[in-house]
Amino acid sequence: MTGRPTTCALTSRRRTLLGVALATAALAVVNAPSSEASSKSQPSPADTKVVAVMSAGVVEVSPGLCNPGNTPWCINALQDQVHIYSLACSGTGSFEGHKLAPGSPCRIDLTAFMDPSTGFATPNCVTTHTHTSDRATAFGKPVNAVTIGGVSRHLELSYPYAAASSRTATGWLAGPHGHHNHHHPHHNGDHRLILSVQVRPRQSDPPPWCTTRPFTGGDVTGVMHITDY
Repeated sequence: MTGRPTTCALTSRRRTLLGVALATAALAVVNAPSSEASSKSQPSPADTKVVAVMSAGVVEVSPGLCNPGNTPWCINALQDQVHIYSLACSGTGSFEGHKLAPGSPCRIDLTAFMDPSTGFATPNCVTTHTHTSDRATAFGKPVNAVTIGGVSRHLELSYPYAAASSRTATGWLAGPHGHHNHHHPHHNGDHRLILSVQVRPRQSDPPPWCTTRPFTGGDVTGVMHITDY
């Protein structure tokens, strides 16, 4: 027998179609990537607060530093280069949203030019104007990077003055997308750096340094703070 579908048949068909539509929508919601999961998959410069302790390191200086004013046996150059690298380094805190395990290994490796501080004719054992540079090649190709949490990032640091064996430099560390920080156009990097170091002559190198011969290297310890801007 033919004819129009009954009211019950139409209602049943509508219920079936509605059920299929609801099931399809539910699957789409389940399979859709959440915004939180998507954001976690991308490295972010946010949530960075690291303290890296360099308990042992080496400093090399070329051609070498003398006291201000020079002596017949020790004459300052117009410009020196310095290479500082860690032998033992451990970091704590959080780097780009990833919590570091206690005592996470780190590495600091920087090369810089040493120019005269304001008021001095040359760099010397008392004070220098020091700034990292990829063109400072006296010790080979510069690294100028910090490695923390298994990730290596380019750095730039500088300080206009130094107090004898103490140095505190400020600068920046590149983020996951390179040197430029799109959120902070006035900063070249995504992270702020503060590095404080103590330089000591090698125990195998007896005094006097800087007077009868130039200071060309020694041991170094220090603390680096890495934070967000």
